[in-house]
Amino acid sequence: MMARAMKIVAIDLGAARSGLAVSDDSGLVARPLRTVPTDRLADELRGLVEEGVARFVVGRPRTLEGELGKQAAWVDAQVERLKAAVPATYEYEDETGSTAEAAAQGDGSDAAAARVILQGYLDARA
Repeated sequence: MMARAMKIVAIDLGAARSGLAVSDDSGLVARPLRTVPTDRLADELRGLVEEGVARFVVGRPRTLEGELGKQAAWVDAQVERLKAAVPATYEYEDETGSTAEAAAQGDGSDAAAARVILQGYLDARA
């Protein structure tokens, strides 16, 4: 029997809202999951861990020069809080342009931006 691939969830962190996207069972295709208030994100992730998710991919912005700036430092601080509250594997993926790409595809939601982040992560590992 083949081992089933583990679903991966991406997070597009925002100050007020955070978008979530999930991979399919094959780990090849991402789809938007939902948008949640950021102050309830840890509870949401805890529920996803209970459902079997063990890896979260977090969008991390870069400056126009390609460096990690103030926004990335904010994301890092939020991820450290999440790690303390919800033990799991957390990885970063460049989120530069994800919101614009999601909007260009007809869906500017935070969950759609998370889908763009996750699809980039999955494609890089395919």
